[in-house]
Amino acid sequence: MFWASSHRGGLHVHEVPVERVDSPQELTWLEPATDVFERVHRARELVVRTPQCDEFSVGLPNGAQLSFSEPDRDINEPSGVLLVDPIDED
Repeated sequence: MFWASSHRGGLHVHEVPVERVDSPQELTWLEPATDVFERVHRARELVVRTPQCDEFSVGLPNGAQLSFSEPDRDINEPSGVLLVDPIDED
């Protein structure tokens, strides 16, 4: 937020307007943590292939949002859940 420039050696310049510092309004710098790791706007179709060689296709006209979670994590077995949500038109 308020990023102005980045420079060699790790210098990042942020220019915060004075009225934002003195404001009683709360600033949110980061969005709340989620399992979303990517929003793929160019994906227009989701194809799922099964071990039985079946194939399912779903159209996603505005792209997809990908999320991954591991509710019952087992480091020795696949246990995660990949969720593909369509991106809304707006």
